Amino acid sequence: MDEVTYQAVTTITYLRNTVDRIVSLEAGWAPHLKNTDLRKADLEGANMSGVDFSGADLSEAKLETACLSKALLFNGKLSKAHLHRADMTGTYLHKAVLKEAVLIEAILANADCNEADFSDAKMAKADLTEGSFQEAIFKNAKMAGTVCTGAKFDDADLKAANLVRANFSFAFITNADLSYTTARHANFGEADCTGSVLTSADFTGAKLAGVNLRGVDLTGALLAEADLTGADLTNADLTAADLTNANFTGANLSGSNLNQITLSAATNLTGIWANQTNKPTNVRPEVAAAITYV
Repeated sequence: MDEVTYQAVTTITYLRNTVDRIVSLEAGWAPHLKNTDLRKADLEGANMSGVDFSGADLSEAKLETACLSKALLFNGKLSKAHLHRADMTGTYLHKAVLKEAVLIEAILANADCNEADFSDAKMAKADLTEGSFQEAIFKNAKMAGTVCTGAKFDDADLKAANLVRANFSFAFITNADLSYTTARHANFGEADCTGSVLTSADFTGAKLAGVNLRGVDLTGALLAEADLTGADLTNADLTAADLTNANFTGANLSGSNLNQITLSAATNLTGIWANQTNKPTNVRPEVAAAITYV
């Protein structure tokens, strides 16, 4: 980063953070730093709200606790950037690259991150509430404890991501790839996962009450002790899934494939049902006895 650019950035954040009158006068104004080279820049705690960083290179930049709310980072490069506790509320990160970025406890609520690349990013306890991450990539991302309530992950790639104790309640995760994902004790209550792939995913102890799993591939998935109360499993493939001690009370199993599933005496099949014209296949006797056809 050249000296002139560095001085401009540090001056902006100095004025915003220390001079109340200047801050009030410049309300609504934001500088343009498109396509600038800010690699490894030290901007910890900087106030960059609303700044246009479109196409800028912030790779390995230090942005801990920085304010980037409503900033424009379209096509931005933030690989290995340090964004611990950064405020990125409403930030525009469309097609941005954040590979291996550190986003622990960062705020991405209402952010537009469609088609962004978060591969191998560290995002533990980040806030993604109602953000848009459609077609985004989260391969191998560390997202334990993230809050994703109401967020959109349609067509996203979450393969092998760590979602332990994450909260995806009321999220939209249609046609997404969650194969080999670890989501032990995560909350997906009332989420829409229509058409997604959860092959060999680990949802042990997860909260899946009311979740829409229509047409989902759950082949080899671990659902032991999971709460699937009222879940819609219409046309889902549960081949070789582990349902030990799972709670299926009131679940819809219409057209589902139950081949080689693993059950236990504690698996709760109370009130499970299916459509008379779309019966589940490969049904074990204990499951067949519990199904009510409508």
